Amino acid sequence: MLTIPKKAYPNHNDELKELSIGSLEAALALLLKERNYDFDSISVSELCHKAGVSRNAFYSHFRSKTQVMDRLLDEIHKEIIGKTDILFDPKMADLAFYERIFEALSRRLEMLKIYVRGGYQLRAVKETYYA
Repeated sequence: MLTIPKKAYPNHNDELKELSIGSLEAALALLLKERNYDFDSISVSELCHKAGVSRNAFYSHFRSKTQVMDRLLDEIHKEIIGKTDILFDPKMADLAFYERIFEALSRRLEMLKIYVRGGYQLRAVKETYYA
């Protein structure tokens, strides 16, 4: 049996983690489309099955299926504003800022549409005011 030395592939765990997370994000989008955007009808087990990951893998990255959505939106936010946590000030925004916004949104537009149709904003309001 051929074994690959750890030094030859040092970021193996990081790459597996990103693959699992990406698969879960894509699976959630597919299930939302299949279920007519009914987020509540999707179970974690179904999500894991569709993504091809175990429940243990799911729970090693997320506490709930809502966190899968949260992660995607966090990624988009980071793409738009970069690594700094600046507040948006229209007086300070230049063309490059708006280009980053539109570029990030265009890359993720289909996924955003699916999540919005899945009631993401309503869920955030419910969690904030009715929890």
